[in-house]
Amino acid sequence: RQWYIYTHDPLTDLGYAFSEEEFPSCNDPEINISSWYVPCLQESCTKAVVLTHGAGNDRRQMLRFLSFLIPNGYSALLIDAREHGKSGGWRRRGISYGRREHQDILCAVKYLRSMRPEISKLAVMGLSQGGASSVLASAAGTEIIDAVIIESPFSNVELLVRDVLITAAKSIPSIATPSSGMLVQFLDQQLKNLTLPQWFLSMVYFFVRWRLGGTVVNADERAPHV
Repeated sequence: RQWYIYTHDPLTDLGYAFSEEEFPSCNDPEINISSWYVPCLQESCTKAVVLTHGAGNDRRQMLRFLSFLIPNGYSALLIDAREHGKSGGWRRRGISYGRREHQDILCAVKYLRSMRPEISKLAVMGLSQGGASSVLASAAGTEIIDAVIIESPFSNVELLVRDVLITAAKSIPSIATPSSGMLVQFLDQQLKNLTLPQWFLSMVYFFVRWRLGGTVVNADERAPHV
């Protein structure tokens, strides 16, 4: 994939000056959020975008978007979500599908507006979990977020868990070969057509809810409020 050539920082990969910036998370001041601030190329920068990566990645995943944002008059703040990249997260509770991560985006917006009051228009942009988190942040911060841009987000955690489990089940390696007997080929076909029972999916989703503290916040429920 072409965008994976951007693996360093804005200056090394794209020639854009940047600064390393850090601020505390709003709902947990013991967690510091690390970021890159990349100013626009014009003298006056009044528009900005906060960019958030997907689960298991870091701010470098969003470098590819700078090539059209920065030359067109937008500044950018690329953040590492908690427990990703250089950001804190000492409790190591794992990803929360946007439930905790959207707080990092809200804090990034508040930080950017307080540190650079000349910014009058501010959007949030996210990829995958960062996209779902951006929707949740926009619903909670309608007065400070002017626009939201999302790529490949998930809308509902329960549906996401179901799809991941079914995809994993269907990716079981084939046990049949051209010389396999009829019984082996029959079993192999059954595995390929495997469907997971609802009771199993419900059990896994119950564990997910418990892991998240009993509450799941879905982007499709909050999207009408954006």
